Amino acid sequence: MENLTSLISRGQDPSRRTILRYQNLLNITGRGTITFGIWSVVRWVLYYMFDSRDLERIIRKADPTGEVISRQGSRILVFWLLLLVMQIDLGIRMYIGRSAIAESRGRKKKSIYLGVAALYTVMSFISLIGGVLQGDTYTSSWIVEAATFLVDLTAEVVLVELVYAACRLRWHRWEETSGKA
Repeated sequence: MENLTSLISRGQDPSRRTILRYQNLLNITGRGTITFGIWSVVRWVLYYMFDSRDLERIIRKADPTGEVISRQGSRILVFWLLLLVMQIDLGIRMYIGRSAIAESRGRKKKSIYLGVAALYTVMSFISLIGGVLQGDTYTSSWIVEAATFLVDLTAEVVLVELVYAACRLRWHRWEETSGKA
């Protein structure tokens, strides 16, 4: 992939510069999506390892009587369920990110990943807003909650930019090939 700065300095035509700019943005947002997916898994594992009282609160909400399974059994069950959910989340983010990177490099990708990214973004925003409106936190520190909210919001902005860059890149490539540029 050509460097955008070198093309500008050589006087490349504006439509080609625009395509390169969106390719670069799509590549960066694809990598960001993968990075935020990995961070999401790391964050939940760290929560589980270092703040077991928060996990106890989750378990009490899931089973307030404590009669169904033992406390140790419930800890193990919750850990494995959270790990499964995090793996699904990471898998979705990896699919979206790798598809975006491939498209930014000029490989033809089906539009299904854009639909998945858009749906995932909407669902994540709803979840993020629901968590804020509910006001129920699983950590004891408001600083941790605020930082988590900002990181999650940033991850959603990256997904929105990814969808935008992919759509604009496809539009400009279509204009270039059809001779409308």
